[in-house]
Amino acid sequence: MAATALHWTLQLPAVPRALPQKPGDNALERCKIQENRRNGMFEISGFDTAGVVSLKRLSLAAALKKARELVEDGCWDVQIVDPAGQVYTSFEEQAA
Repeated sequence: MAATALHWTLQLPAVPRALPQKPGDNALERCKIQENRRNGMFEISGFDTAGVVSLKRLSLAAALKKARELVEDGCWDVQIVDPAGQVYTSFEEQAA
């Protein structure tokens, strides 16, 4: 008996050189998303024993009130970011 060798060829689909891009994949689009995300809201953020606290309020007065409440409740690194991107951070002295 003669031995015959079988040879299998596996053909894989062609791999694209670059993956398709999703919206937000480039830095400029991420900046626009970040800018549009605020929509006139004041963002309050901080940390507590459970992790990150992130809230939004429509006015600076409401955001200041909530930030002071968070500090009084034991949160740290509390800050407010206004719709223009300005950061407010001095609530610890005001809450004491």
